[in-house]
Amino acid sequence: MVGLKKIIFYKGLYSYSLTNFPVPKEIPKTLILVPDLNLQGGVANYYKTLALDVNSNITYFTVNKAKPQSSIINAFNLFYKYCRFFFKLIRYRYKVIVTNPSLEGKGKSFYRELIFILIALLLNRKVIVFFRGWAEPFEEKIRKSKLISFLFRVSYA
Repeated sequence: MVGLKKIIFYKGLYSYSLTNFPVPKEIPKTLILVPDLNLQGGVANYYKTLALDVNSNITYFTVNKAKPQSSIINAFNLFYKYCRFFFKLIRYRYKVIVTNPSLEGKGKSFYRELIFILIALLLNRKVIVFFRGWAEPFEEKIRKSKLISFLFRVSYA
């Protein structure tokens, strides 16, 4: 049985090292994609509670707004965020990107996060995907569509 070897305090974060797993000397520069932290519940509450961004190597990047907007404004804002994300990865040299998509409903976060992931992969960054919901009908949609299945494999898989 593998047990805890040691607990180390890293700049405000606890890191647990399992036997035979090396503990990094420093947390890599990480960008976490989060919803607007003014939203109630779910992913916003999770990251607000963790407050990981108090660590100097971890930054939150907001991917959506709390208040609803028109489709045209949403499209413009999303394009702007993709551009900001691209330049932020280059300028601040983030090594790890954390995304939080959901495979529920119409899959809005799935498609939105897919573009962020592809940008990160094109810039040779490591990506961690933390699925926050999984609905079988959407999974079936991915399986049945050759295009969506291909996009899933090149980004999420």
